[in-house]
Amino acid sequence: MIAVAGEPNPSIRQGLIDRVKDGYKYACAASIQNMLLAAQALGLGSLWFTFFDGESVKDVLNIDPAKHLVAIICVGYPASTPTSPGRLPLKAKVRRIG
Repeated sequence: MIAVAGEPNPSIRQGLIDRVKDGYKYACAASIQNMLLAAQALGLGSLWFTFFDGESVKDVLNIDPAKHLVAIICVGYPASTPTSPGRLPLKAKVRRIG
């Protein structure tokens, strides 16, 4: 398991729009996606997990209270590999106009 925590910087956050002050969340999300892709490339199974009590988990993992626990990434060897659901042909998804 990998805990992903971001560090909101109060000096940067004050007076800025929500999108900017939450920038660390976007950076964490991008790093999580890269970890999931790397796990897949190594033949590992992975899960982006966010359903937890962040404060309790931060306490157990000794994460600085000022940091925001964004997610926990579960990584391991899968018991089985699911089959691909397949894809629709492009013509079934795209409609040309004009």
